[in-house]
Amino acid sequence: MSGTVTRLEPAQGATLGAQLAAGREQFFVGRQAELEQFVSFADAQSPVALWFIHGAGGMGKSTLLQRLHDSALQQRVACVYLDARRVAPNPPAVESALARAAGARSLESFCAAHTRPVLFVDSFEYWQVLDEWLRRDLLPVLPRNLALIVAGRAAPGPAWLDDARWGQRMQVTNLGALAQADCEQYLQRRDIVATNAECLIAFSRGNALALAMAADAHDDGSQPELSPKADGSVYETLLRNFTREVRDPAEHFALDACAVAYQLDEQLLTQLLARDDAGDSHRWLAGLSFIDQGPEGLYPHDVVREALLHTMPRRAPGRYEAIARATVNGIVERMERQRELTPAAAAHLGAQGLYALRQIPVVQHYLHGEGSASLYVDRVRSEEDWRTLAAMTRRHEGDESCAWFEFWRVRFPENVTVIRGIRGDARAYVLRLDMEQLDAADRAADPLTRRLWQFVTADIQKAARETVVFNRFWINYDYAEHDSPEKAQMLTHMTHHNMSTPGLRLTAQVFDTRAPTWPQQARAIGLYLVDEHPIIIGEHGYHIFYNDWLREPPMRYYRLFADRCIAFEQAMSGMAQAEPAPVLLEYEAFQRAVFDALRQLKWPAALAGNPLLASAAVLASADRAGDGSDRVQILCDWLQTAIDALEQTHSTGPVLRSAYLEHGRNQKAAADALSMTWSSYRRNLAAAREALATELWRRELACRRN
Repeated sequence: MSGTVTRLEPAQGATLGAQLAAGREQFFVGRQAELEQFVSFADAQSPVALWFIHGAGGMGKSTLLQRLHDSALQQRVACVYLDARRVAPNPPAVESALARAAGARSLESFCAAHTRPVLFVDSFEYWQVLDEWLRRDLLPVLPRNLALIVAGRAAPGPAWLDDARWGQRMQVTNLGALAQADCEQYLQRRDIVATNAECLIAFSRGNALALAMAADAHDDGSQPELSPKADGSVYETLLRNFTREVRDPAEHFALDACAVAYQLDEQLLTQLLARDDAGDSHRWLAGLSFIDQGPEGLYPHDVVREALLHTMPRRAPGRYEAIARATVNGIVERMERQRELTPAAAAHLGAQGLYALRQIPVVQHYLHGEGSASLYVDRVRSEEDWRTLAAMTRRHEGDESCAWFEFWRVRFPENVTVIRGIRGDARAYVLRLDMEQLDAADRAADPLTRRLWQFVTADIQKAARETVVFNRFWINYDYAEHDSPEKAQMLTHMTHHNMSTPGLRLTAQVFDTRAPTWPQQARAIGLYLVDEHPIIIGEHGYHIFYNDWLREPPMRYYRLFADRCIAFEQAMSGMAQAEPAPVLLEYEAFQRAVFDALRQLKWPAALAGNPLLASAAVLASADRAGDGSDRVQILCDWLQTAIDALEQTHSTGPVLRSAYLEHGRNQKAAADALSMTWSSYRRNLAAAREALATELWRRELACRRN
């Protein structure tokens, strides 16, 4: 993912930056020792060049780093602020971010213009994989007067401490809990009275984020539940105060959407909620202490994001998948609106889509795997690269296949893309052929290009302006075509090419028959097989699979990508079913599912995973070969029809419509609209829900008997 860098030089007067800094300072408490350390650290005579600040998640490292940054500006210290979360953890991305850090000037000229400029790097743990490269290669060649302050969860490893080059040039701070007096001061500034503050402080145990979240819950008018359950973290306990039923369900959904999406802007939230305007929900999110504003939208603190994702499957089964699908659809719609989508823009948006899908096992395994972000795409740069690529081809596919690699790379060296590791070594490659550009004799010589072109000319009615791309080789150093971070990068690279190439009719690629499960997996993700019979080269057989972009245009294909990934996972596990089977719930579970469906009714995407989708009543109305979206609509219609009928027969019926069918209104506002007290409204709502569940249960039993 592309990075964002903030460069700020000493500000003067009442600037917006100064106002923002004043707002941050209002709620900043404690950390006096660190503020005093910064004064000496920023001094031009200081021997310390690198300051490591580390500590557990939620201790306030980012808040402290921002406060030190504000202090630097107040002291007229030139500084640069960089968030490691916004920069891919590979050498070219980091070097590029540093090159852009000083704006129009180079970093070297920026440093030369100031006595002791300071570079702040937040969330340093995101670069943990680059530890050796940073220590040995990058940091030593930065301008010698540049001072660095980095903040992250992990302490510097032994290699840092044992490296004689750093020695006295580095200082380390383990950021611990806030003191009792600091917690009290913070809550006083939040106008929380002492009687309420005591339990908040005891619960947070000085964890800055937990304290702020508890104060948010208090300010929001709820009575925070502050007794952690044995199976949940402090953050999960606090988040329960933001996902309880008394809240507006749109806020539940918005909070979860913020955890799933890379960054959530108001436009995407509006799409997810299927509303004309999601401004209120977006502003509510933005006002929470654990939500930050990034360059492309809102995002939660890392530990909050982790807690939300961890609890979502049991809080709201199916919601993650629903939000991920809808997020990918929203991203595809943005791509469709952009008339000229550059490869870089396609890559960035594609990465956001994969990020939203990262919890789906197949995406996590193949496309978002651990270590893939530290790899990067490059071109061939030397004869040594060519020898390395030939050697990995020979090792995995044999001499005859390697001869075809040499044949094609001599003719189209510019079509070879290299995947490199942290040290710059070639770890994988893709050799792409544009079939129309091949000499006819060359195309007929290679058994694989010959078979593909025979298929295209015989079975595909291709227009003259349309192109066919063949990923003839895609091989990585250690694992051939098996699962690896390198494979994830190759697949991602090919995806970006598909999304950004105009006039593309077919994309084809080779699969080794040594992966026997690939035919069923390929079909599950929308790939088609050219020929059931493998093509033999040397001692190995190969199949060619393809996408026909006329049959299914790239944007439609990627719009359905989340569903395809789920189907892929089912194909791998052998769990795919031709049709859904009824789920015969007991009454209590059925009632809970009805209550959940009511809360989700305004946002049908959130209904995915609700057990009622497999109830006998819903399946009786659905084509069993239909997809889940059909059953979601049937469930919505079923509930709305039942609510309409209840209004005619039950005195509390109108409360259901007000609570669950009318957009833009939380339950307290609904009570006011019905001229009810809050307690009377809740009592009538409970009775109406019970009556609705009873009626739906009667219909369910009738369908089961039939």
